[in-house]
Amino acid sequence: MHHISAVGDSERLRRLLFDHHHGQPFIAQRQQLLKDDLHEFWGQTERGLIQHDDLWPRHQGAADGKNLLLAAAHGGFFQTTGGLELGRINVASRGVGIAEGALRLAMEYAQIRKTFGKPICEHQAIQLKLGEMATRARAARLLTLDAARAFDSGERCDMEAGMAKYFSSEAALENATEGMRIHGANGYSKEYDIERLYRDAPLTCIGEGTNEMQRIIISKQLIKRNPVA
Repeated sequence: MHHISAVGDSERLRRLLFDHHHGQPFIAQRQQLLKDDLHEFWGQTERGLIQHDDLWPRHQGAADGKNLLLAAAHGGFFQTTGGLELGRINVASRGVGIAEGALRLAMEYAQIRKTFGKPICEHQAIQLKLGEMATRARAARLLTLDAARAFDSGERCDMEAGMAKYFSSEAALENATEGMRIHGANGYSKEYDIERLYRDAPLTCIGEGTNEMQRIIISKQLIKRNPVA
């Protein structure tokens, strides 16, 4: 069984995506890719496994080519990396959802929970947290929309996608953490949805390239687009 993952060496990645049988590249049918769920993120399958039985030589099936994920040798690396921009915008969107969800839950709880005779949303310490959370969530949404518009227009948007993914995932993690703190001890209880957000948020900082990598991509593209005259 082969687990598809990012590989730095294009030749190694080509061998991972293709095998050879009498000189013919093996091809995978799209509907066969997702096999055994490894992890679910709010009901969405993150990754599956491909078995040897799911691969056929080119001459043995799917003659029309419409449902082929990979159709020629030496093209797997470029097809894989070509989907990173969209994948990062996807993760950014998840980050926005978590950031906004954590904000909503925190606002609701802060209006219900009372200490010293008044709702905790009237305490300045909580107000500071909510203000920061709202700003992060809004900024994450706008960055993600900007990247999505660039992608839809057909522009190269690895920098915009990297910015959206980096900021939105960090916003998700910070908002989930602050939301959990606003909930106090209840934030650890599965009776409250903030507990699930607190566990899901870190994944957005890793998926589709770590945030350390996003910052490198952003920096390189920034310099490339703004050379010294």
